[in-house]
Amino acid sequence: MTEGNIQKRVEQSVERFENDGANINGNASVNDNLLIDTNTSFNADIIDIRRTQSKANLIELLRASLKGGHHTPPSFPSLLLWDEEGLRLFEKITHYPDYYLSRSEIEVLEQHGDEIAQKIKPKSIFVELGSGNPRKVLMILQALEKLDRDVDYFALDVSYSELQRGLGEIADAGFNHVRCHGLLGTFDDVHTWLQLPENVKRPRCVAMFGSTLGASTRPEAAKLLASFNKTLHSTAITAEAKPSIIIGLDGCKSGERIRRAYTDPEGLHVRFALNALDNANRVLGYEAFQRKEWTVKNDWDEQEGCNRKYLVPLKPVLFEGISINAMEKLNIASSHKYDAKDKVGLWKVAGLTPVVRWSGDEELYGEIAPPPTALAPSFLHSFYLGCQNSRIWLTDSRL
Repeated sequence: MTEGNIQKRVEQSVERFENDGANINGNASVNDNLLIDTNTSFNADIIDIRRTQSKANLIELLRASLKGGHHTPPSFPSLLLWDEEGLRLFEKITHYPDYYLSRSEIEVLEQHGDEIAQKIKPKSIFVELGSGNPRKVLMILQALEKLDRDVDYFALDVSYSELQRGLGEIADAGFNHVRCHGLLGTFDDVHTWLQLPENVKRPRCVAMFGSTLGASTRPEAAKLLASFNKTLHSTAITAEAKPSIIIGLDGCKSGERIRRAYTDPEGLHVRFALNALDNANRVLGYEAFQRKEWTVKNDWDEQEGCNRKYLVPLKPVLFEGISINAMEKLNIASSHKYDAKDKVGLWKVAGLTPVVRWSGDEELYGEIAPPPTALAPSFLHSFYLGCQNSRIWLTDSRL
């Protein structure tokens, strides 16, 4: 198993926490993979696109991650961060003053949301991968509504309750032209869903906000982008149905600023990471890890341009025959930063060519190279949006 590959981890893991997925309770009725919550008033359906509904995969992932491999050090699955408590803590982190990532992305969307919306074609299928908090996408949806543009927005998540919460917040906006839906499934599942005949006929826009790509290594991020490019062009595409991709990247490489962003005096980051131990215990069905016997370390790797968060046992731990040494660092989350050079490498490997940029006011670190004036016919025709610390790239796919 390759470390840091968020797509692979999500593909191998179907559920975030115990009350999701196959364990959806009686508050949801199921009809031909359509899940409708009977306790909510918002008009949004949640479609179950999963091809497997077993929680055993997450347990196997935990075992494989802790065991490590010949070229892979032991780690802790980042997927375990995202139970209900983890999501609540992370939401608080995004409002922390020194956590610039969300603030920078929101700044760009506030300034250029209308322009981005103009690039999303009428009658589009607009899919947000790992939807989470709807604050960012809501600005684009509101801009689409102002344009009277009929679009179907689909929030993809492996958490049913998170889809409920996010879609409920979006429903409060009272859209008439934007129709909102949920997709319960993984990256792997949505590849298949995007290629359904009824979807291929329409323009498709895939969005990756936040740190979706930054959580993967650079080769893995390029592979992930290339996989969606391939999926969006798996069948013949008409000019009217030409697909597009929106990508969010963090370009800050100031060690001091990053350290402030990933640590806080209230200990939110520490509690967020340690909660993964509690979630692991819930998934396993017994107390395998005692929270008080662990600590959290945060390291900025300047050479790699990556911030890493580790769970560290204070004393030796034995888990199902797997020995973990005292003070051994188990990576649970990584955040790769993309300056101009990194970005050029990412586009090259993924087969993307950016041609337009929108940026926010905060231009403090790094540089963004000017867009090329010509396009290679075999490359992806791209529009992109970005600022120096948090970049969003809108790519209009054309092979």
